Amino acid sequence: MSANAQDFPSSLRGFNFGWWGVTDSSDALEVKNMDANTVRLVFRWYRAPGKWHDSYDENGSAADGYITPSFLDVLDQEIQWLSDQNINIVLAVEAAGGSIREENFWNDDEIRNRYKDMWKFLIQRYRSNANITAWELLSEPHPHKFYGNDFPNWKIRHFYTEVIKYLLNTDSRYRPFVVGPQRYYRVAYLDENLLITDNNIKDRVVYAFNLLTHEGENNGSYADLKAVVDAAVKFRDDHQVKIFCDQVGCELTVNNSENIRRNMINLLNKHNIPWTYWNWRGGVFNVRAVNGQFVEGVYDFFKNEVFGEDDIILMASASSKARVPLVSSELSGISVYPNPTKNIIRVEAEGFRNAQLFGMSGQQWGNYDQREIDLSNLTPGTYLLTINTSKGIFTQKVVKL
Repeated sequence: MSANAQDFPSSLRGFNFGWWGVTDSSDALEVKNMDANTVRLVFRWYRAPGKWHDSYDENGSAADGYITPSFLDVLDQEIQWLSDQNINIVLAVEAAGGSIREENFWNDDEIRNRYKDMWKFLIQRYRSNANITAWELLSEPHPHKFYGNDFPNWKIRHFYTEVIKYLLNTDSRYRPFVVGPQRYYRVAYLDENLLITDNNIKDRVVYAFNLLTHEGENNGSYADLKAVVDAAVKFRDDHQVKIFCDQVGCELTVNNSENIRRNMINLLNKHNIPWTYWNWRGGVFNVRAVNGQFVEGVYDFFKNEVFGEDDIILMASASSKARVPLVSSELSGISVYPNPTKNIIRVEAEGFRNAQLFGMSGQQWGNYDQREIDLSNLTPGTYLLTINTSKGIFTQKVVKL
């Protein structure tokens, strides 16, 4: 059986659970109630300056992934909370980018081998969980912290290739691996030198990038954000690969943060790029504070605009903040009928290119090059039909009777 990164749905939308140990079962329920469908769950296993992180069990073995049992208990619990709500999970490992001191993933065989064994242990432990959508191998590699700015991208590629080959047959469900460029997943380093070309694994790879605005950085204009997204889209289209904005966010203290946040989501949705917002709970980007309080403005934005009951899709524009209802045919020039239906639906759309059908949890059910779509074999329920046209990408709910 072969793997394919096409199994990574472009409809994934959600949040990062990025601060370790601060979430509880209510967080998974809130994410579900918002109608978000994905959480990128970050597990920290790395060497901090002068010592290993507490999650690393230096006296452990490959059989237990060199993971401290109490930290594994927390990971088990968070995965269970999310699975109980049927939320897609991208399991990501943050390991200080592989380089925090002289001994690192790039030059120390023992550390690198323990890292590979840790990942093998995690995949074996969770591979039967159908909610796990992908394995993100090394969040934000940054060898430049030790080697300087001239560390070549091809060395990152060789590292990913080595690790994926080691793990290739561990997952019987053949889920994709998420990889990304050095220097904190910056899109400037998302280039052909990172592109994995090995025929045995290249179709299992999804490429990540970040879209973040920090206090004091002059990168929050619409033009700046558009340049980042355009570069990622060009990489996707030039190489026919899947991409994933695994961390999109704006610090709460940045001037005009509400509009910056809106423009970010607009641009990603316009180009049908899956994304997870940084961060759900804790930090300076958060939707919910560590004490459980929701951040005014940010929580409402996601609950009412992005995932709200009005079922809206944000249309990216440098000059307009208009929100277009998914069911609107007047503004989009699109008609889907009959809806509800027992079997066939037809799409009327100027410049129609293709369509994709997704379940409400993000599972992809079909790709269609034709305007007439047969739903007769599907279970009754509500689905999302994403329609790609020459004027843009539009989404509409479809009800199968």
